[in-house]
Amino acid sequence: MARPELFIEAQSRPTIDLDDGLSPACLALLRRVMELACESQQSLYLAGGTARDILLRLPHHDLDLVTEGDAIALARACQRRYGGSVLAHGAFGTAKWTLDEAVARSMDLAPDAIPGSLDFAAARSETYRRPGALPTAGPGDIRADMRRRDFSINALAIQLRPSEGEGELLDLCGGLDDLRAGEIRVLHEGSFLDDPTRILRALRYATRLNFRLEAGTETLLHAAIEALGRLTGTRLRNEIDHILTEAEPARILTRLESIGALSAIHPGLRLQPQVDAIFARAKLRRPPWQRGAIDERALGWHILLSGIDGATVGSIAECLSFTKGLRASLLAAANLGENLSLLGLSSARPSQLTRILDGMPALALHWAWLCLTEQPTAQANLERYMDRWRALLPATTGRDLQIHGLTPGPAYKRILGRLRDAWLDGELASTADERALLKALLTNERLSADATCR
Repeated sequence: MARPELFIEAQSRPTIDLDDGLSPACLALLRRVMELACESQQSLYLAGGTARDILLRLPHHDLDLVTEGDAIALARACQRRYGGSVLAHGAFGTAKWTLDEAVARSMDLAPDAIPGSLDFAAARSETYRRPGALPTAGPGDIRADMRRRDFSINALAIQLRPSEGEGELLDLCGGLDDLRAGEIRVLHEGSFLDDPTRILRALRYATRLNFRLEAGTETLLHAAIEALGRLTGTRLRNEIDHILTEAEPARILTRLESIGALSAIHPGLRLQPQVDAIFARAKLRRPPWQRGAIDERALGWHILLSGIDGATVGSIAECLSFTKGLRASLLAAANLGENLSLLGLSSARPSQLTRILDGMPALALHWAWLCLTEQPTAQANLERYMDRWRALLPATTGRDLQIHGLTPGPAYKRILGRLRDAWLDGELASTADERALLKALLTNERLSADATCR
């Protein structure tokens, strides 16, 4: 993969031409925000990953704004004038302004030409009470805000206001030089110990951008691997969530495993040989029954944990604080993984396969389909299940059994299950056939009940 080309030439005071660095629609959107920042006399910057990606001419789907002022008040001023909704986090001085079609119309912009939201943050400083703890935020200016960042290439800001400095690049930590060199570099020696999630981010950015780790940074990273064990499961899961939505998650995960990061997170978190291929398939293909949106992160966890036994999956799920639904789906997938070979057996009847697949969560079945790409018979059976077998039910209902005088109980499940199996396996061709089989089954149940009574 080629490294992105740098947008800006070497200058003593680098300045970005916003007309070239941003799409017309995004620039028009920012102009509206800049006007409101001017009214409240707030400075305003495009910061972090947004500035980095503009400089590298990469798509910038998110626009991250930093202001030396009240970021939440600015976001709400935007909402009052143009609509949308604001979610504010007062403790961190941040807000997300969600943009809808009404917002786009109020600005005479195409809804699909602007991002779905803008993120506002007040410039701040940060300190760490202890290594691995969440930082304590305090007030700060843009310079303090840049110096608290994770890597030099993310410690960049493009000035939007005051207008006389529009487009000027603020680079206090040598980020521009590191972009030119294609290097990931931390800002101080304690960076990975302060926040070990930066270990995961370092390799995520390095893989995405095709950058290398600066030599000193690589040494510090390796020395801090064990610090991953100090983090909460939620923070670790969130970082891996980001990895799972990258273009090449398997490459990042393989690098993390090679340096011992995955086993530091959980000793059972080990990549199985098929994981790389399944991730690749997931990017290119989807099951024929899957027409709606896919939870890419949740599916990614199913792929990441492929081939790991259920007990270990349960332990990982507890360690990383998975939601109840995701945990249940992953455990179901682990159980299904032990039976995948049965789906391709020529001797297996549809009723047997249906019993294996019934009740499986949708993501577990999606994952199974990806695993079976090289087993066409098994994959075809899974598709038949999703297309026909799962919805195939007998005409007889529990109400019918009650009318026939059968007392509600386990017999209902036996009879209805046997009727469904007969339809699945082709023993029945009509409702008349079903009635005949039902009559025989009811007779057997009554004879069995009489024998028990005697």
